[in-house]
Amino acid sequence: MAETRCLTRAAACLLTLGAAAFCQTPATFTWEQLRDRFERTNPQLLAGKLNIDEARAEEITAYL
Repeated sequence: MAETRCLTRAAACLLTLGAAAFCQTPATFTWEQLRDRFERTNPQLLAGKLNIDEARAEEITAYL
């Protein structure tokens, strides 16, 4: 009886996961879309841009 329950649960899980896999659409991105997404979400790249902006501001201030 415990084996039957286990098999039933396993079958239910497989059916659920299989249905979820069919619901997903394949994502197709262009190189530009991937690059833009990477540039927007990469924290190290964003921090580097912030440091460059700060350095430019300090340089401008130094010449005043």
